[in-house]
Amino acid sequence: MELNLQEAILQAHEDEFRQSSDYSAMYYLMMKYWEEQGWTKVEISKIQDNNHAVDITMWLHDNGFKEGVNYYRDGREFLFKRSEDATVFTLRWA
Repeated sequence: MELNLQEAILQAHEDEFRQSSDYSAMYYLMMKYWEEQGWTKVEISKIQDNNHAVDITMWLHDNGFKEGVNYYRDGREFLFKRSEDATVFTLRWA
C-alpha cells in the first residue's frame, strides 16, 4: 500500500518522535545508573538563555571535562564522576 504525501510526512514525524523518545528514555536511565554508581549529581537552578548554556559548555571544555568520561549532562542536571569536580562546578554555576 502506497502512502500519500500527508501520510508519509506523518509517518516520518512519528518515526522521528519515537527515536527521540527512545533516546531520551535511554539517556535518563543511563544518568540514573551512573548516579547509583556513585557519581555526584548537580542540578543548576535554571539555564538563563542559550548563551548561558554555551558558557557552561565552554567552561566544562576549557577545564578539561569530557562528556561521557567525567561528566554527563541532561538539561539542568549534571553528573560528575569525581565529587571534587561537582563541587568546583557547583561553586561556579549553581
